[in-house]
Amino acid sequence: MNSFYNEYMEAASDAFALRGVIEGFYGRPWTHQNRLIAIDYFANFGMNLYIVGPKDAAWQRTDWRSSFSDTFIAEAAELVTKGKMKGIEVTFSISPGLSVVYSSLADRKLLLDKFSQLAECGVTHFCLMWDDIDWDLQDPNDIEKYTYIEDGQSEFSNWIYECLIAKNPDSKFSICPMIYWGRGSNAYINQLGKNLHPDINIMWTGRQIRSEYIDSVDAKTFARDAKRKPFYWDNFPVNNLSLKYELHLGPIVNREDNLSQHTVGLVANPMNQFWASLLPLSSIGRYLRSPSSYSPEKAWEISLTELFPIREDRDAMRTFSECFLSSPIQNAGNPRLKEIFAHYRNSDACAIDATKNLIQEIEKSFARINSVDFNWPDLAIEVRPWLNKFLKLREILMLMIDESVGNLDIEQRNSKIQEIIDSDRFIVCREQIEEFLYESL
Repeated sequence: MNSFYNEYMEAASDAFALRGVIEGFYGRPWTHQNRLIAIDYFANFGMNLYIVGPKDAAWQRTDWRSSFSDTFIAEAAELVTKGKMKGIEVTFSISPGLSVVYSSLADRKLLLDKFSQLAECGVTHFCLMWDDIDWDLQDPNDIEKYTYIEDGQSEFSNWIYECLIAKNPDSKFSICPMIYWGRGSNAYINQLGKNLHPDINIMWTGRQIRSEYIDSVDAKTFARDAKRKPFYWDNFPVNNLSLKYELHLGPIVNREDNLSQHTVGLVANPMNQFWASLLPLSSIGRYLRSPSSYSPEKAWEISLTELFPIREDRDAMRTFSECFLSSPIQNAGNPRLKEIFAHYRNSDACAIDATKNLIQEIEKSFARINSVDFNWPDLAIEVRPWLNKFLKLREILMLMIDESVGNLDIEQRNSKIQEIIDSDRFIVCREQIEEFLYESL
């Protein structure tokens, strides 16, 4: 991995100040071993921050009042120490909002104790999350004391931050607000920003929870309301919750090339699948390191080359990954399928040969990724359901050229193809194929 990103070892003049990853998804968290490996990759991707905060880890959200276990502290210390060696600031987020009493001094002290445990491990950047909770005050004492929920959140956050900087003036503090997306003026963010200490970062996903575009216009609107630049929590390539049957393997797109001037930083929320996340995260690292020179297509190809130096592995992963370029931020589609479907629409004579070539590539790619020679066996295991559905794409293409079904009318053929698409929930080029089926009727 030492050869990665040699041209990016020094940050470009327009690099984001904070650039990295937030493990902030729902679902099974990454393992400790995954995280240790991740630090190596993130450093080679030109990143400098790794926030660990998986929503379904009990310590992070549901059991936030309990002290960290000895095992957790030992692992956290190992991550922080390795991070410092690699130029990655490792930190951990806590989400107390499901049950916290904002006005409670006892709750504040409990959370401060957890942050103090992290500080003893070497953590200097602390993250407090108020996202994905009820929008109304719940506790009678809070209802009596505060007019709005953001008043309680800002008072609680300020108290924690002031205690942290009293112990270490170099401490940094970031929060994720309860409303963390939008385009126009936002009364909640306006009130929160007015009350919050000016040195506390506020995280923001952009105009949407999974923003198709992030640009300086929206960043300036946020800064006007929040009285500070946004700290972007970019929900790409995350695939949790309603996206759990998708993979997002394409490069980061539609992030403005001057965005770094209008934000304190950007962290990307990865997929539950650790190894599969590294390909899109690599492109994100290139964007964050030098946004003005970033090219999604070039970054993706270079990432494939660097992550998969063995040509057979790289060719197999390219064919497989091209089936997963679409995501909530881009409706890209598979370029090979796009070309083949265009041939069929135009009744081109080369349509059958192009289809046969892709069938062969799918078979070859599937065999390579599943072979003992493939250099990323853990990736093959974690994407197994999508690999199996990927092979079914071969069946769909064969239906399009198989003479034995030549007597079927288009509606019957399309019905058989739809059966294959619906055979399980895992998504491989579904929208692209269904659009072609609809157009062919």
